Order: sequence, then C-alpha cells, then structure tokens
Amino acid sequence: MKKAISLLLAFAVILGISSVAFAAEDSLGIEPKTRSILGRVVTATPGETTVSVEAGEIFMVHNGRTVVGTDTELRPDESYRFDLYYARKAISGTDAEVIAGTAKLTQADVGRGTVRIRTLRGSSAISSARVRQTGTGAARTFRAEIDTRANYGTKITDVEYSLNVVDTDTANTFVESIHTFTVGFNTISDSATDVGEDGVLTISNDAPVVLKDQWSDIARSANYRNITIESDDGNWHWKGRVTGMRDTNFSFNYDPNIELLNRFPEHEFKFLNFPAGVNFPTLGEMRIEVSDISDTFGQVFVYLYRDGRLTPVHGSYAGRTRMTSPYGIIYDSGADEIVFRTNYLGRFVITNIEITDTALVPEIEPEDEFEEPEIYPEPPAINPPTGVASSTGALLGIGLLTLVSGAAVNRKRKF
Repeated sequence: MKKAISLLLAFAVILGISSVAFAAEDSLGIEPKTRSILGRVVTATPGETTVSVEAGEIFMVHNGRTVVGTDTELRPDESYRFDLYYARKAISGTDAEVIAGTAKLTQADVGRGTVRIRTLRGSSAISSARVRQTGTGAARTFRAEIDTRANYGTKITDVEYSLNVVDTDTANTFVESIHTFTVGFNTISDSATDVGEDGVLTISNDAPVVLKDQWSDIARSANYRNITIESDDGNWHWKGRVTGMRDTNFSFNYDPNIELLNRFPEHEFKFLNFPAGVNFPTLGEMRIEVSDISDTFGQVFVYLYRDGRLTPVHGSYAGRTRMTSPYGIIYDSGADEIVFRTNYLGRFVITNIEITDTALVPEIEPEDEFEEPEIYPEPPAINPPTGVASSTGALLGIGLLTLVSGAAVNRKRKF
C-alpha cells in the first residue's frame, strides 16, 4: 500500500510539472528550453526594440537596465559583469519591462543545481567566461563574468554561448539557454566620409573603424588632398593624404606601459596608444596635446614602442628638444602640442629624460583564463519514475520536461 501511494505521488508530481510546462508549450507553440530569448526586432518607432523572453529562460542583464542580446556589441580587451535573470513566464516588451517582469536567478531556483556558461561559437573573441555567485544561502544570485580578448582588428565576431543549469548530483543538464552577442568595434557612419577639401574626420572609440570603401569616399570628397584626422577628445591630430588606405582600426587609449614605469622610475611619462597600428601611405603631421606635462617637463623625448623596442621619433623634425626653447616645430607653445611627422601611429611614449637603453622591453600580457572542466563523480541512483534526483529546485523541476516529453535540447541553434 505504501509503495502504491509513493508511486501515485510520484506520478502526480510528474503530471503537475508537465501540466505547467506543456501549457507553456501549447500557448507558445514551441518546445521550452530549445530557443534563445534574446532575438530583437525593430519596432515601428525608430530606436526602440522589443525583447521576447520565453518561459524558463535564463538571460544576462547589464547594470540592471539592458538585456544582453544579438544587438549587443562588446569591445575587445574589456571585462564585463552581467547579472543572470530567470523568466518564470513568457514576457515581451522593452528592456525595462522585461527586467521588471522577471527576477534574478537564485540558488533557490536551481536547488542543488549549479549554473555553467559555455562558448559554442566565436571563442576566439573570448579570453575567459565563468559564472560566479554572490550573497548567501538560497538567496544567492548568479553573475556571468566575461573577459574579451585583446583583438584590434576590423571584423566583428559573432559569439554564441549557452547558459546551462546542471544537476550536481547526476551531472544532467536540465536547462540550456542559447544566446548570442558580438565582439568588435563599430564602423564610422557613411555620412562622416563627406569631409570636403581640407576637411576633418573625427574618430571616436565608439566607432573607430574606417573601411577601405569609406577611405575611397573620403579621398574623393577631399579631392585627394590632405585631411585632418582627430580624436573626439581633441588630444591628437594627424594631417596628410589617405588615398589607397585599407580597413583601419583607430581605437586609441592612454594606458600606461607598466614595464616602462617599473624600469625607469626616475622618468615622467605620457602615453598615447593605437593598439591596432595605423599605416598611412605618406608622411603626415602628427600633433599630440601636452598641456598636462608642458609645465613640468623641462624637455621632451618622443619614442615609438613597437615589437618591444623603443625607437626615437624623428620624421622630418628633431627627435628631442627643450620645451621652453624649441627648435624646429616639435613643440608648438601656442597650441601646447608636440609636433612630428610620421606615417605610422602606434604606441607613443613621451618622457622628460632621454632613454639610451632602447633594447627589447617585453610587454606583459595577461594570460587567458579558462575554467577547468568539472569531473563529476559517479552519478547517484535517481528516483524512478521521474528520472530526477530528489530535492531539485523550481527551475530544475521545469527542466524535467525535456526528459518527460523526450524533447531534445538544441545545442547548436544559430540566429
């Protein structure tokens, strides 16, 4: 009698779980846990998007405001932290509406399960990806930590990844949500190519890539004469001809070279970096704004850090001068800029003391981090007839549908 009651209760549990899940299947016309929730469609109102989230899906949210989806572009060589959210029911709307209608994924949702992230496509753009927990007890929440690789090319990489809920007792994957985002740099708008003669092309790190066809339009618009390329923050300018340029990434930063700082502690430094390296067809005039150092630097020395070696910058001008008594035009006191000629933009090093030992100074690159694959112990006996270990959380319970209905998890879905 007790055995019969136990079987009836187990069957009732299956029916209860299945009725919820199959109701979702009937209303949505899909098999839960086999589709991404992050496909976005542009609505009739320009600039607005709709996010559709399916029941039982796990997805990433940035800063509590933005759902990470196919229209999300991450920059290379950056670290990102995303909260994991869980949709208990299907919902569509703006980012704010979807976030308000769902909740952060908690340990209570997954029971004894754990959450894993796995890159399915585009792993060359990812340095590391892992899931961490914050908080304590059943209220602990999950956060995805994604570091993108330092790639300063001109192409966009599509990254497809899965968020999996794994039963730690059986090593079974009960829920798998597959999504995509992109990694790369945006291209300038086509309207920016209409610079005109002696025109200006402004470069922003939000869109630092200029394509070969765009260079042709720029050169034609400038009547094949000199143009000025300048940063949106006004800290550097290059003037020259751009005919015949290929796809180019102007991404720039002012990050210090830690190896140089440690090796030459008596020096003062200023850095301007173009990590991708920019080659021009002819020499042009490069100007770097130095108002932050001109009052303290008695003299200035400019070097190009390339392939681990410091090379003094000469061009047509002297490679060094006293800032208070310049010769040539390497220091423009009126504009508070140093000036030299070059056809290459790379990692510029500006210092107040001459560096005579310009031998190889190796850069220190951080090593990529990858989570070691987990080795699960021999799976324990599971509870017939459900096929699920006891004490599963709500989300693992819903994930039972994939076993009860025989629905296969789509691990390779592309969209």
